Order: sequence, then C-alpha cells, then structure tokens
Amino acid sequence: MLTNELKVTNKKLTEIDKLRTDSLSRELDEIRSPLITINNELELILSGKYGLITTAVQIKFKVLLDRVDEGRKLVESMLVRL
Repeated sequence: MLTNELKVTNKKLTEIDKLRTDSLSRELDEIRSPLITINNELELILSGKYGLITTAVQIKFKVLLDRVDEGRKLVESMLVRL
C-alpha cells in the first residue's frame, strides 16, 4: 500500500517538475529572443551599416553590446541546466 502511494506521489512530483521546467524554459526563451535582436542591431550599428557614429557613441555601444552578451550567456547557461 505504501509503495503504491509513493509511486503515485513520485509520478505527481515528476509531472510538476516537468511543468516547472517547461515553463521556465519558455520564459527564458522569451528573455533570450530580444537579447539576440538587440545584440544583432548593436553589431550592425557598430559596423557602420547605418552610417558613421562618433567614437564616444561607439564606446557606449560596445559597453551595451558586452552587457547584452553577458545577459544572453547567462540565459543560455540557465537553459542548459534545465
């Protein structure tokens, strides 16, 4: 009897864990997607695709690009651990 109860409880816990993992994965993907877009646009701006920018703006955008990349890597590392 106790074994059956443990099996049922374990099955419920497994289902809850899968729901949590799936939900977290979707949420992290929702964060990652705009970071990739921002990263790509910053790279285009820095490459001169949209025209020349001043050195001061380049420096600021490089800092932004680094921060966006750090955020993207953090999200990706969290996804790997799921």
